[in-house]
Amino acid sequence: MTNLIEEAKKYKVKESVIEQGIKTLEKCNYSKSIEDQITKALTDKNLNGAKDLYLKAVNQDLKIDPKILNDCKNQLLKAKLIDK
Repeated sequence: MTNLIEEAKKYKVKESVIEQGIKTLEKCNYSKSIEDQITKALTDKNLNGAKDLYLKAVNQDLKIDPKILNDCKNQLLKAKLIDK
């Protein structure tokens, strides 16, 4: 990533654009981390953990694979841990 930043500076990309790109990358990495944790929680049948992660993903408007998020929601609804 450092190479990309240096390359952008070489081509005189505005610092604000670079900073926005870094923030977007950090949010994508965070979203992927939460997505992986949701998958693991569901695999381990840890529905309380899945519920916390699901609510975090929804409340923070994270970009999670819709199928994973929907599967999680359906399992939580089935276990009556969340309301529709």
